[in-house]
Amino acid sequence: MSKQVAVLELGTNTFKYVVGSEAGIVLDGALPLRLGADLHTSGGISDEVATQAIGQIKRTMVEIQAFQPQEIVCVGAMTLRMADNASVFIERVKEETGLQMKVLSGDREASLAFKAAASDGMVAGDRAVLDVGGGSAELAFGSHRMEYSYSLPLGAVLLTNRFIDSDLPPESSLQAMSAYIHRLLKQNIRGAESSALIVIGGTARNLAAISGKTALNKEELQELLNFLKRKPLSERKQIPGLDPGRADIIIAGSLLILEVMELLQLDSFSACEKGVRHAILAEALRSEWQS
Repeated sequence: MSKQVAVLELGTNTFKYVVGSEAGIVLDGALPLRLGADLHTSGGISDEVATQAIGQIKRTMVEIQAFQPQEIVCVGAMTLRMADNASVFIERVKEETGLQMKVLSGDREASLAFKAAASDGMVAGDRAVLDVGGGSAELAFGSHRMEYSYSLPLGAVLLTNRFIDSDLPPESSLQAMSAYIHRLLKQNIRGAESSALIVIGGTARNLAAISGKTALNKEELQELLNFLKRKPLSERKQIPGLDPGRADIIIAGSLLILEVMELLQLDSFSACEKGVRHAILAEALRSEWQS
C-alpha cells in the first residue's frame, strides 16, 4: 500500500488542503481564511485571526486524520513572509496542533506553481505561469521546467485592501490600481517573453467558472471585468460560478491578469485547476519534498 500524504497550505486569503497517494487524491478542498486581513493596516496577524486560523486547522485535521496520512506537510506563503509576528503565529500552530509550519520563499512558491501547471499537462514549450495569491503574485517562465521567476506584492487581497474601500469601487480607484500594477510589473520584469500564459489560483478558476471557459482572450476578460465592476458586492456574491468568499477580491485579481497579459503582449490565458499544494503532494510522494 502506497503512503498517504496530507498537505496544508495557509495562504493570505484561503486555507487549502489535499490528501493523496500514488493511487490518487482522496481529499481536496479550500476554505476562506483571511490570514492577511490585517497585514495592510497593522503589519501583522491579529490574535483574533490567528485563533480563527488555528481553529480551522484543527477542524480540518479531524477530517484529514480519517485517512491516516503517514506524512503531513504544512506550509505558509506571503503573509508569513511579511507579518511582523509570523514567528509567534508559527509557534502557536505548533503548540496547539503539533504541526511544524514551513514558510515558502517567493522563488519556491513560483517553482511549485510551475510544477503544478506542468503536472496538469499545461506546460509544453515556452510558457509563463502566473500564480495569483492573496498576498503575492508569482510569475514563472520556462519550457518544461522553470528557468526564472519573480515574486511581487500584487496579491488580490493586498491590492483590494489598498485601493478598494467601497462595495462599488469608483473608476478612479480601479485606474489607480491598474497603474500601480503596471508600474510594479514594468519596474521588476524586463525582457520577459512567453508564447502562452497559464494562471493558477482562485481568481482564474472563478473566472473560468463564471464564463464556462477554461481559456479567455483579452476581450473576453475585459468584458467580464466590466460586468463584475458594475455590480455592488452584494450582487457579485450572487453571480453563478463566483465563490462568494472571493467576490470582493475578484476585480483586483482580474486586473492583475489583464496587466500581465499586456506586459507579455499575449491575447489569452488558460486557467489551471491544480495549485501549489498539488505540486507539494507530488514531491512528497516521491520523497523529494523540501521547503
